[in-house]
Amino acid sequence: MLMRGEAVGRHTPYGMVALDLEGTALQPDGTVSPALRDAVAACVERGIAVIVATGRMPQPAQYYWGSLHLPPSPIIAYQGAMVIWMPDGRVESQIALPERAAAGR
Repeated sequence: MLMRGEAVGRHTPYGMVALDLEGTALQPDGTVSPALRDAVAACVERGIAVIVATGRMPQPAQYYWGSLHLPPSPIIAYQGAMVIWMPDGRVESQIALPERAAAGR
């Protein structure tokens, strides 16, 4: 993740930035800082893909995706168990526990 004050060069070896929300991209009050929005915009402007990755359910992740003004891109939710394509919310990949395991049997 880009840290406050770091610039993204025009020629970068990076093709993608994955933003982990909890304790990383979000401020302590759960908001997205203007500095993060600016860093994300700089990445997108330079052709670097930016995706949201979280252990959260898809709905909160979709809110943060929208607040970052990202172009069409995936959200990785449920600790990687679901990949959703935004902005339409289409589930690209989903891994569910077998019913017996979920029931603790």
